[in-house]
Amino acid sequence: MNSARLFLCFVILLWGASNDPATSEESGPQLARQILLPLLTKSDWQSSSFSDDGRLLLVIDETRSFVLDVQSGRELRPVKLTGGDVLIWARPRPTSYEWIAATTAGRFLRVDATTGTTETLFDLRDRLGKAAYRTKAIAFEFLGATEFVAFVRTPRERPNEGGGTYGWNDQTLFSYDVGSKKFTGFRAVTSDEFMTNLDASVAVLPSRGLVAIFDPKSTASITIWTAKTAAAEADRFSLSCTISQSSENYAVAVVPYRNGFVAFGKAATADYVGEEIFTTAACHDPVPGEERAGPAAPAACHWNLAGPPIVTASAGPSDGEFVVVRQTLDLEHALLSTSHCGSTRQAMANVGEFYRPWRMASDAKIIADKGLAEAEEFNVRAFPDKHGYVVNAAGMLTWIPLDGTRPRQIVELVGSPTSVLEIEAGPGFIINGSILGPLKIFDTQVSRLRNVMYDYGTYYEKAWIYNKPYAVVRGLGAVALLEFNGGLTFYAARSDVDEATLPKPTHLKVDRPGGLCVSDDGRRVLVVSEENVVQRFQRKAGTGEFTEAARLSLGPGLHLYKIACDATADHAAISDSLTDKIFIVHAGKAKLSLFQTMSVKGSSSLTTRPSFSSDARLLAIGGDLFSRTDRTHRFSKTNLQFNPKRIVFSDDGKKVLSIGGKTSLYSVNRAKRGAVALLPLPGDFGDAGDGAFLENGAVLLSRSSEDLEVRSLSNTLIGQLLLGKDEDWVFTDAAGRFDLNDIEKQAAGYWVMPDDPLRALPPAIFMRDYYEPRLMRRLMDCHANQSASDPSCSDFRTLRAVTSLNRVQPDVKIVSINPETDKPDEVVVTVSVTSVEPSPSTVGIGQRRESGAYDLRLFRRGQLVRQLPEIEKPDALDTGTQEEVLARWRSQRPLLNGSRNAVFTFRHVLLPGGAANSTVEFSAYAFNEDRVKSETFYRPFELKAPLEKKRRAYLVAVGVSAYESPAWDLRYAENDARRLNAVLEPRLKATGKYEDVTSVAITSSWTLNKDGQRSLITKDATKANVKAVLDVLSGLGRAEDLPPGLVAHGTLRKAEPDDLVVILYSSHGYADRNGNFFVFPYDIGVTPFKKVTDAVLARAISSSDLSSWLRHVDAGEMVMVIDACHSAASVEGGAFKPGPMGSKGLGQMAYDKGIRILASTRADDLAWESESTKQGLLSFALVQDGIVDGKADNRPTDGSIGIGEWLTYGTERVPQLYRDDRTRTGARSGVRLTVFDSNTHYSRVVESENGDVTNQTQRPALFSYRREKDPELVRK
Repeated sequence: MNSARLFLCFVILLWGASNDPATSEESGPQLARQILLPLLTKSDWQSSSFSDDGRLLLVIDETRSFVLDVQSGRELRPVKLTGGDVLIWARPRPTSYEWIAATTAGRFLRVDATTGTTETLFDLRDRLGKAAYRTKAIAFEFLGATEFVAFVRTPRERPNEGGGTYGWNDQTLFSYDVGSKKFTGFRAVTSDEFMTNLDASVAVLPSRGLVAIFDPKSTASITIWTAKTAAAEADRFSLSCTISQSSENYAVAVVPYRNGFVAFGKAATADYVGEEIFTTAACHDPVPGEERAGPAAPAACHWNLAGPPIVTASAGPSDGEFVVVRQTLDLEHALLSTSHCGSTRQAMANVGEFYRPWRMASDAKIIADKGLAEAEEFNVRAFPDKHGYVVNAAGMLTWIPLDGTRPRQIVELVGSPTSVLEIEAGPGFIINGSILGPLKIFDTQVSRLRNVMYDYGTYYEKAWIYNKPYAVVRGLGAVALLEFNGGLTFYAARSDVDEATLPKPTHLKVDRPGGLCVSDDGRRVLVVSEENVVQRFQRKAGTGEFTEAARLSLGPGLHLYKIACDATADHAAISDSLTDKIFIVHAGKAKLSLFQTMSVKGSSSLTTRPSFSSDARLLAIGGDLFSRTDRTHRFSKTNLQFNPKRIVFSDDGKKVLSIGGKTSLYSVNRAKRGAVALLPLPGDFGDAGDGAFLENGAVLLSRSSEDLEVRSLSNTLIGQLLLGKDEDWVFTDAAGRFDLNDIEKQAAGYWVMPDDPLRALPPAIFMRDYYEPRLMRRLMDCHANQSASDPSCSDFRTLRAVTSLNRVQPDVKIVSINPETDKPDEVVVTVSVTSVEPSPSTVGIGQRRESGAYDLRLFRRGQLVRQLPEIEKPDALDTGTQEEVLARWRSQRPLLNGSRNAVFTFRHVLLPGGAANSTVEFSAYAFNEDRVKSETFYRPFELKAPLEKKRRAYLVAVGVSAYESPAWDLRYAENDARRLNAVLEPRLKATGKYEDVTSVAITSSWTLNKDGQRSLITKDATKANVKAVLDVLSGLGRAEDLPPGLVAHGTLRKAEPDDLVVILYSSHGYADRNGNFFVFPYDIGVTPFKKVTDAVLARAISSSDLSSWLRHVDAGEMVMVIDACHSAASVEGGAFKPGPMGSKGLGQMAYDKGIRILASTRADDLAWESESTKQGLLSFALVQDGIVDGKADNRPTDGSIGIGEWLTYGTERVPQLYRDDRTRTGARSGVRLTVFDSNTHYSRVVESENGDVTNQTQRPALFSYRREKDPELVRK
């Protein structure tokens, strides 16, 4: 291993240590964050320990220790330690949910699995003196219900006469009774009795009081000790047997059996040594035992387990059963008998696919040889009641069933780059950099995490020391990342940044680069290299290419390390990793020049990095602050009254955050001639490792290697952010509300209840109460405005107490999926639903109600296809008290009708097309009586033969310009509908993907006749006609039954799983105070006033109507555009939250069926028509700008416009159209809005001639719940 690797490994251990102070358990539900281990590799797994019943696993590592639920693979809680101590070994106390654990300081602790708290039993330093123990220096096993026996190797050293030190290990064997808290034995073990230079392991046979000590990595002798009752501690143990070993076949495992032990040899042998031969010469035989034919002595057997070398072995579920792990990663079940020394063996499984001792997410140049597997990488536990084994293979927890079915991965414990080394923030985003993991960019505007992969494996292998290979480009809302080969790529850090507008990826001619910095406009890049050279690259205005403009060599004897630029990249501060020197470099037009050199103690540290204030007058280097004087422009140190680890500047440079043991805020006070003073602001933010200023008056602090804490400037806790594995993240506030990236996959957090502390419940179980989309942004806005009347504050409802909630989940299983007779594109799906009774192993204290079962939902590839019980027309939104809503839901959605189990059959479920042997995944879930979701059951269906299906596209455009009452008339809604069909239909046909493209325009329109009187042109946009068309797509109606005025261009028929359906509805929109949304058809009745009445709403189309009509549309891809006032309320009404919650309304239907809905305005906004474009702004943005002009092709710009890409463009383009002063032809724009005031219930018209509408900017809202790759809509 090179020096870089050694240094980096040390850094990982040092920075990754998370020793949270012990705190009392909260009384409410806690979100158990899935941090696991952010390590590249971990070899020692035998120090970790299953609980006595195997239900839990205490994972031990020098970075962190935590309790894991074995069956689910979910982390329950960290172990809480103090004083920088870490666990190195643990074993379960029999018949309890606690472990006894040893620490690096020699403390022995009791670890409570239910709380993660620890209690000190004793401190070895009181007996053996002060020492630092490494992993495997302490090993112990329980010899009885309360007594354990330990073997300890205490490191010692003394100075040599000629210089240097001489080191050795004192060896001690002792026993301790946890019940009486007393030592029962304590004696030194001499090197003549046992000696190894590596590690020692302990095996015990409690029934006979035998203890075996051995080293699974060397030829050290196996020693067997007998524990006997003795008055003196030193007389407790006596050496009974010493077994020498050969270098070709030393013991890799010693397992208790009958009256002794079985030693499994590396060369595929096993030897039994019973206590009857302890006094014979056999105990001192250099090669224990020989293969015997015929009867054998019962105290000694030798078995030849022919095959590949053995890595390790462990006890099976019953006496004489063993599990053997081979070097080939084959697991073998061995039954050994002392009767005639017979044996039988049976292959179990190969865990090679799960064994990954080195985990590199990219650029995997470090490859582990699977032929070098070692004993300590494996931990095996038998589960007789479940007929299988759990195997921990180098951090991959795997279930091995004994019925011959395939092994199943439970969880990967290692290789989750969740640790935080350094954090930075830009406008609207957060960056987390780590040594051996991708760069993580969190968009705070939309709460989205992006993993940026780069060649950190190459940096790890080739770089002398880790450096920050990225730079924030504030003006572009981007991050620039430099790979070791010189590849430079700019990545969008926010969702509103079009990556096509960023500088194109390029290659810089640099040799062994270290750090980089970039000007805010992205035009200048400065790079430092390990060759002590600084290079400046300039982006050409025409081509956008970066070319070298200047370079500067800072001389030999250095190792340039980190670099920071001011906003224009005119000045840079560069640190050296060897000399603690700081170089200030000035970047002129033609050259780079060394402007100033400073010596700053500690500037070469890994965690110290320079940074400039926004005006470049202040420079922070770690915890030192320097100010630029007006006269010389050189930096001079400012004397501070505090000693921080790091200083961070706010965007405006008016505040600084001093980070350290007492993190605090200061205002910057500038005096004459550049002098600066920091004035303390109220509040102590506590100990932090790093920090950053966020927008909206918030700060981000790293509390440990995992915790990111968001606080207001007044030091109010806003919440905690965890950046998990891959793109998983979770944000929680102090009240327990949470937001996370995907609630239906392996989540970044799970619920643990105070009365059920040994189970981690899925996030969806309390979603109705605690889940809040965009929680972080909304809370930051709320705290920034400091006003309870602000919508971001007032929309948080009071949380109900969930401790009394029935958490017993019904059991849902897809029993079978079979083809329909003579219909290869249809299947019959059979689902079993069972109401589960509570039991102590499945629920907590006080949970004694049966689950019940309600509202069964069947999904195909994540899209809802069927639901039981069927309801002809669901109610509107869930309104009323919580009790009223729940009672109404129970009455409408029961499944079992008094029984405890029922089987439901779904006939004629359509399949999408696919190749032979491809699979279609089905899933199902239901809810218990309190609307708590069951676990989702997944079952794949394999296509035995190719299923070829023709794809079709359907366009349904509704434009309502004319109404029965002329006072309601709009001007351009009908044009929106016809324009969409005219543009999209030929382009969909041109893709060649669809056999047929069918369009239907449902419109009502008017004109002024020659007398200036209103005259109707069409009046087909009635409520009944809209329903009739959707009924045809659902298969509930026939095209030939449609009214004569509804003419379809193409063949209108039932939509199928390979089809595309696009629906546009352009009309008036209205949202009532309960959140119910309505769009208006032509036939709203004749009214004397422009007032929204109950009669008008009865004739309107509600979001509940739309939900009901779309429920049976079985298209694989559905898009709905609603161009109407308040149209986001169609989805957001009733405080809708996207998730599997069994709610009512269009929002829930959109989520369940994966419908993409684009609403022209937010729920509290207005929608505008444009006189110049003669369309609604959203319709114009989508159709003309997006498709005709091809501007929607921007993420990426590749000649193809994806569906999500198209809709996202609409959300971004409408505000721009709204603010434009001039139309595309150069004329002044005018806009007209007709909107209904929900307070007065009257309509009003607003006109604008000069685009002066900045206070009412229309903001479209996109609701996209598709989790697959964005499919293509049209070609550009």
